[in-house]
Amino acid sequence: MFSPLVYSRIEPTKPKSFEGDISMSRREMKSMQTEILFTGKIHPVHTWREGLVPYLLSSKFTPTEKETIMEAIRDISGDTCIQFIPRSKETDYIDFVKGENKCSSKVGKIGNRQEILMSPQCMRHGTVVHELLHALGLYHEQSRPDRDNYITILWDNLKNPNSKINFEKYGTKFWNEHKLPYDYSSIMHYSSEAFSKKWGEKTIVPKTANAPMGQRASMSPFDKLKINMMYNCRLDN
Repeated sequence: MFSPLVYSRIEPTKPKSFEGDISMSRREMKSMQTEILFTGKIHPVHTWREGLVPYLLSSKFTPTEKETIMEAIRDISGDTCIQFIPRSKETDYIDFVKGENKCSSKVGKIGNRQEILMSPQCMRHGTVVHELLHALGLYHEQSRPDRDNYITILWDNLKNPNSKINFEKYGTKFWNEHKLPYDYSSIMHYSSEAFSKKWGEKTIVPKTANAPMGQRASMSPFDKLKINMMYNCRLDN
């Protein structure tokens, strides 16, 4: 079974990821840091029109890796109204690219081609789902503005000062949680030892005793509900 601890410690070799796996340029990262610092919010997420997401799969993926990606696509489509379609001539689309040492994604529809990097190190079903949910518009659960009511960040246990940006929280004007409860079991939540300086040392402590965090098995019920609310899905079941 995939270990969320291993996933949470895979970090980029270059500072082009926000919160560990949200890909952006240095300029975008600087802009986001400035917005969070001075306004308590960042730009709103753009969703995919009518829930249609064109995609491409790199030929560099092995048959097994391609099937892992397709299984994640089927799982999301099965629980939401999102439809992933092979790209033909669409201008806006996701391009699954084989990365060297990390998995990462943009958040929401950026416009034109946007990559989802998938490395063999983190090519697991739950990780693909996690990155796809970023591409659909979800941020990390522990970034909620009300997170301090539910978790404690142990700042002294972070591996280095640069890791602090991975634990920023968003302002209430930006975050639209649809009035859903805090979700420890979200596939978008960090594990308890994410970015720790020492194996076994916690960086996140839940205020609900023994609450599981960092699972990468499947979407939680609230993950599914959040996507369905974001895209105004009307499901028969």
